[in-house]
Amino acid sequence: MPLETYRERIADSRHPRGVRQRLVQHYLERRSVSLTARAFRCDRKTVRLWVQRYQQGGWAALLDRRSHHSPPHKTAPAIEREVVRLRRRNPRLGQDKIQVFLTRRGVHLSTATINRILHAYALIKPRRKRWQRRRLATEVRKTMRAFQKLQVDTKHLDDLPALLPAIQAKRLPGYEYTAKDVATGIAYVCLAYEGSEINSLRFVHLLFQHLLRHGVDVHHTTVQTDNGSEFLGHPQAKRTSAFTRLVEQRYGARHTTIPVAAPRFNGVVENFHGRVEDEFYTLEPLPTEEEMLERLFGYILYYNFGRPNEGHAMKTPVEALQEKAPEISPDVAAFPPLVLDRIDLSASELLPPVSGSGGGGEIRPDAHNLGVVDVPLIVPLLTWPHKVTVPQMHF
Repeated sequence: MPLETYRERIADSRHPRGVRQRLVQHYLERRSVSLTARAFRCDRKTVRLWVQRYQQGGWAALLDRRSHHSPPHKTAPAIEREVVRLRRRNPRLGQDKIQVFLTRRGVHLSTATINRILHAYALIKPRRKRWQRRRLATEVRKTMRAFQKLQVDTKHLDDLPALLPAIQAKRLPGYEYTAKDVATGIAYVCLAYEGSEINSLRFVHLLFQHLLRHGVDVHHTTVQTDNGSEFLGHPQAKRTSAFTRLVEQRYGARHTTIPVAAPRFNGVVENFHGRVEDEFYTLEPLPTEEEMLERLFGYILYYNFGRPNEGHAMKTPVEALQEKAPEISPDVAAFPPLVLDRIDLSASELLPPVSGSGGGGEIRPDAHNLGVVDVPLIVPLLTWPHKVTVPQMHF
């Protein structure tokens, strides 16, 4: 008995008529539909079908009767060429708009037909898989310089059940301000009781001062944020936000924002928010603000100095920094978390002076806006006043 079924033999054969001839010949020799069906591993109806055709028309009747002619409703080549021309002229033109343009010219095609034509001419690019997008992002990060782009965002801590009672009682901060270097993966974190624009100014000011102390040229740094009010101020404000003025006018860097309601464009810092929630906030007991700062600093040291990063070929962020910029000290990754509300710096102290007295003049860049001692740091950033508890990580 053959291992293949009748249908498999027909599909694999270059001459299906020969397979059917052997089937009919087997029946003529044995005169048993059941034996022939068992021998060719097919249904008895199939045996009867081809035996009847043989009896009616001989061996020639065993040919396939399927028609190979073009279907009568096939789209005319001229119309297909017009669909292709419209698409190539404007690659962003979708099937719905192409249908509208064709209707105006008296041609009626369904969107399904237009979509089939676009696929046939390879005018629709297949959507990248998730692993392909991640690989592409990794390749882009390899070409970036250290501290070329910082993604900055805030994380609400009051959605964590373990912290909610203490946050509501104002015993623990309810916001995390985070910055992450896209090229190396180094993370910087501060905490705050209020998610406000002044705390955003304090955070980025302390961060830039820290980078300058370690020889990082922030002139070529881009700070990317979302469109939250803590970064852009009032949505109807006519002036440039204070955050943008601090980044661009005081430090000579660049501030950009992501598209509205598209957090995936800040995916690097959003990914860190997921990691710090899973690996720290939901695991560590945080009874007081002091212990929260101590343990969070320990986690940041572990994250920057000891945790392998899959997006950087299983290197730690500091190892990635040493490959890209060996002249920068690894100490740049040791940035202790502070409570921003307790830092006595106002917006007028942080922002460069404004020319004129009306308050609406142009910002005059400060000649010393990149000086490390322009505004002194509140604490020495490498001398942490608390005892640091580095969490033990088991793999």
